[in-house]
Amino acid sequence: MGRGAHSASRRRGFRLGFVAGLAVALGVTAAVVVFAATPGSITPVSVTTRQPLPSRAPSGYQLVVAEKFTGTAIPSGWHPYQGQAGSDTGGWWDPSHVTVSNGALTLRTYRDPANAGPRSPWVEGGIDLWPSGVLTDGEYLVRSRVTSATGVTQVMLLWPNSDNWPPEIDFNESNGTSESTATLIWATAAKRHLAQSPALAIDLTQWHTWGVIVTPRTITYTVDGKTWATMANHEQVPMHLALQQQVWACGNSSGRACPSSSTPREVDMLIDWVAIFAPKHGQTGGALSSAARASP
Repeated sequence: MGRGAHSASRRRGFRLGFVAGLAVALGVTAAVVVFAATPGSITPVSVTTRQPLPSRAPSGYQLVVAEKFTGTAIPSGWHPYQGQAGSDTGGWWDPSHVTVSNGALTLRTYRDPANAGPRSPWVEGGIDLWPSGVLTDGEYLVRSRVTSATGVTQVMLLWPNSDNWPPEIDFNESNGTSESTATLIWATAAKRHLAQSPALAIDLTQWHTWGVIVTPRTITYTVDGKTWATMANHEQVPMHLALQQQVWACGNSSGRACPSSSTPREVDMLIDWVAIFAPKHGQTGGALSSAARASP
């Protein structure tokens, strides 16, 4: 498959998010729920203002992507989605719903009959980054907020650059409410596996810095400089960052929230900046120091 189609339509026919939905839809025969602390014990600080992109990498690492989204054009290497979100029929991705202005990348979801798919008037924004920032190990940080979290899913994830799924690492995935989950999907010769964190209660309409740290042994999920989930790493391949919104059809098997009368006319996901750190040559990587992560 060519790179254009590769970027435009590959994602989200697979991931349904909740353990039950994934087990049914994906044929996952082993599901594991893991977390770093007692559910609800991690309370990230709501941040109402923007903060600078980290200016330096920790010892042993190097900054490979530092994107501040200046100007009005989508930066080189970022690829907006086009087409249906896999097998989901609730929405449609279109490049016109990805914009850059006022120092932010914005993914926009609203009813757009002129650019909609055949089954729903809802159109979303989605984008991924390659070849820059394609890593096997490293840390990804994304500073973001949404204008509303009602009826539209927001997700940040790492996707295999070969497009050979799984693995998949979702490090901030909402269900259209004020919460987020972290999910890992991987495969062995015999079956697919899934690990998922409990939902983290958090106000997604405030600015937060979401992160994922991938090492040969572990995957660590962070928000505002705090670890909120950890998982064992089982499958290492080069992966890249993807940011997207998705509208789910009502009554979907995953239990995902769909648009309702309470859904605003437009739901925007704003990305202030993205930073990606890679281990320097000859180093295999470990948990990065807090110097590499933004703090509240």
